[in-house]
Amino acid sequence: EGRIFQRAIFNPIRGMTATGDSVDILSDKNFKTFASSATTSEELVPLLDAHVGGYTPRQRLLDGLKELFQKVETVENKMVVAKAVGKAKGNFEAEELVLVRDCGSDSLKEKVQTL
Repeated sequence: EGRIFQRAIFNPIRGMTATGDSVDILSDKNFKTFASSATTSEELVPLLDAHVGGYTPRQRLLDGLKELFQKVETVENKMVVAKAVGKAKGNFEAEELVLVRDCGSDSLKEKVQTL
């Protein structure tokens, strides 16, 4: 039970394809806990120690965080350009707005450095 995150997030069958691409890690609720802006880097360390054991699960978590960071950073850059050009905020998909709201790039960058 103590390794709930490891089973839920890092199941090789559910979380990875044969080529190593992430399948559903970004939609996993436990991964969202790690990636959320509400979870600080200070809170992340005890969560990692308690729920993510071993090199491979941590590497998969790191890969997922890096992938999410790239997506969030892309959306944030689009928002900056849209604001500078003066385009309406309504041009963004709901998923993009949720990504930026829930997982800021600064928070994700800090977590990647923590890992």
